[in-house]
Amino acid sequence: MGAFINRGEGAYQPFRPQDPSLLAYRGEVVEPVEQDGLFYRRPDTAELPITTIQDYQAWTERGWKKEHGTYAASERFIGKMEEESLEMMQALVDYTEHPDDEHRTAALSELGDVLWCATALASNSGCSINDAIANRMYEYAVGIRYMDARGYDGPWRMQARLMATEQTPTTIVAIDELIMNDFEPTASPRMNIDPPSYGADMSRGQHAFYVASIGVFLRTAINYQYQPNEAIEMGIRPKPFDFLTDEGVAPLVADAYLNIAYLAQKCVAGTLQEVIDLNKQKIDSRITEGLIDKTDGLRAFE
Repeated sequence: MGAFINRGEGAYQPFRPQDPSLLAYRGEVVEPVEQDGLFYRRPDTAELPITTIQDYQAWTERGWKKEHGTYAASERFIGKMEEESLEMMQALVDYTEHPDDEHRTAALSELGDVLWCATALASNSGCSINDAIANRMYEYAVGIRYMDARGYDGPWRMQARLMATEQTPTTIVAIDELIMNDFEPTASPRMNIDPPSYGADMSRGQHAFYVASIGVFLRTAINYQYQPNEAIEMGIRPKPFDFLTDEGVAPLVADAYLNIAYLAQKCVAGTLQEVIDLNKQKIDSRITEGLIDKTDGLRAFE
């Protein structure tokens, strides 16, 4: 594994998973703080503004029911992501049938729940989502530029190049602007040709289905990361160097961000910033009120 990108003093740094069976990891050793039966990496993140991807990742590392860096935490988040993905798809269908403010807010809220789960899984696997998105932008920027003589160089490509190489944290607005500039997170970053001309675009339903499928892919990657022997016995044999480390998780979560931002803008006339703002408001209120999610019910304070 290579070193994390140095983005200056105060930049987000991942923590190391704690499981003793894991290989060596980058990042600081995590020492979560327990408060009222919940675990926090940084209890002081509740009131911080969220304008960058690393701001959001740092904020999601609060109010966990399972200790940071453990397989138990990942197992819980995978289950939640699969549940929330189904609710997200239903909310998008509901908005299509009833395009009013109530259903729009519900759809953005469900997109945020999926994003939160994906972000928590990335943190628990030792990933920097900011770096993962930068790497993904590089792949898109240098993907197959010309399929034939009618090659297309979209207005988003220069922005993708800048996002791939900037030393400052990626802002949430930058991802929204990328999509406004005709970027589409296609099935492969090596197929970023002009969708209207060549028919290579995915339908919005396919984008939603892919986001829902990411939870399944993450389950495979994380099971192999935390429990390689058990995974092999089950016949799961991913590419060895990718899935032995956080590098199997990071690109999947980067794809979740890009596709959720695309769905918010193209399906609900919203933005990734709206998704994140709604999500922060929801999770903060549930932590304050002793409700972490609907299925868990009331949490008994100690």
